[in-house]
Amino acid sequence: MRTPYLKVKEIDIEYLSTFISGSGIPNKKSDKVATEVLSRIPLYEINDTPSEDLKEIGLSDIQIKKITAAFNLVRKAQSTIPDFSSPLTCSRDVYQYIINNKEAFPYDNSGESFFVIGLSMKQCITGVSLIGKGTMAEVQLQLSSILREAIKMVVPRIMLAHNHPSGNPNPSDSDIRLTQQVEKSMDVVGLSLMDHIVIGQGSYYSFADYGFIK
Repeated sequence: MRTPYLKVKEIDIEYLSTFISGSGIPNKKSDKVATEVLSRIPLYEINDTPSEDLKEIGLSDIQIKKITAAFNLVRKAQSTIPDFSSPLTCSRDVYQYIINNKEAFPYDNSGESFFVIGLSMKQCITGVSLIGKGTMAEVQLQLSSILREAIKMVVPRIMLAHNHPSGNPNPSDSDIRLTQQVEKSMDVVGLSLMDHIVIGQGSYYSFADYGFIK
């Protein structure tokens, strides 16, 4: 059993508390139990934690069953991989492909992994390259490495993608700077940067959707 050490996020407490509460509406008691659980176990690891450990923290059999059912429902919803013989239509398609294709995107929560994705003119994925692995907080990359890989792919368009082991997909200042630098450099070499996807835990951030990429 882990000892308390994790920084607990308010949104995770609210999410877990919803399933712990008998009424489906968070209350002080369910918030307290959710906080205790999340101080010991990350949200994304709860479904893989033995029931005995969850009971020791304070969850009942019924609460554990509710949480397990919720996690399984989410996993089932994410299990359909989009057909990429057709053009990509939105950032959600890219996110679904990444989280369901671990052979092409071998990332985990031990550190950040950075990928360059090649795209055809019809917006179909033609190749994926892992160009950097880093720490829990960052992955250090040279702009030249990204440009070199993009040119080597011989594609008209690319996308970038990397994961945040913390689970929070919001980009850091360095993520924003790098994306802006890549977009500017792509114009110089005659390529287009279509998006930069940051993978969190059960969520993602799209630079294109938020207007950072023109």
